[in-house]
Amino acid sequence: MPTDATATESVTHGLKLPKKIAFYLKDESLFNDASGIILLNMAVDWYLHQELRIGQAIGNFLYSAGGGIFLGALVATLLVFLRQESFRSKYHLSAGVAMPVDVIFFLTPLIIYFLAEEIHVSGIIAVVAAGLIHNVESERSRLTNAFIFYNSNQLSQLLIDILNGIVFLLLGIIIVRSMREDILINKQLMRF
Repeated sequence: MPTDATATESVTHGLKLPKKIAFYLKDESLFNDASGIILLNMAVDWYLHQELRIGQAIGNFLYSAGGGIFLGALVATLLVFLRQESFRSKYHLSAGVAMPVDVIFFLTPLIIYFLAEEIHVSGIIAVVAAGLIHNVESERSRLTNAFIFYNSNQLSQLLIDILNGIVFLLLGIIIVRSMREDILINKQLMRF
């Protein structure tokens, strides 16, 4: 299976996988991406300093990944609690109240990422951990407020489709440009 969440979704699109397997594949691919980026940072550090500091690298990895998981879980749990309390409040009776909840829901990853990076833990892993908690909460509260769940789900799917389209568009542009450069280089080499 692909290690990228977008690729996992693209490969399994249209296939009938058990929900639990699809859920675990997507979550596992997110942690693969996050840990891969952390390991890439460590490889760059090794390249720049020309020495491999294994103890320090493992310590940095554990601090970065563990701190990201802790921060993401903490902030997400707090936001889930606040969202659930807002659903139960007497002021949450009208359908128009869904908008602030959606805005908070979609700003959460950005807030968590920048907060994590500010305290030098993995922002990517913090966002993934928060996303896992939000997924669990949305599965459990699906029937609590069907209107808000449906709107949030539709808005999420729209944003996912837009972002996936942008990623694949950029990848296509990069491939075309690199192929053009290879063709130009080959033509120039043939002249000599």
